Amino acid sequence: VRYVVFSDIDGSGRWRLWLDVSSDGYGMSIDQATLFKRKHVARAVARAYSEGSRNDLLIAKITTKNGKRRVLKYEKAEPRTSGSRRRRKRRA
Repeated sequence: VRYVVFSDIDGSGRWRLWLDVSSDGYGMSIDQATLFKRKHVARAVARAYSEGSRNDLLIAKITTKNGKRRVLKYEKAEPRTSGSRRRRKRRA
């Protein structure tokens, strides 16, 4: 089991761009995507690449069998929240 980072262009899942860290770009095929062994590393990379942009990058859990990559589950990256923007409950 490995993890890859991708961007869903139109939101419907029809068009996806897979992140290739070595060339610092995106590819149209899952075979061009960079594989991450650990989920938290994939999330950190997704956060770093989506810094300053409006769209969040997504994470997919995949498996590799016989040289082919197959998506097991699509997971959304955690939303970015800063401590200063969180609302606190007022004490009465």
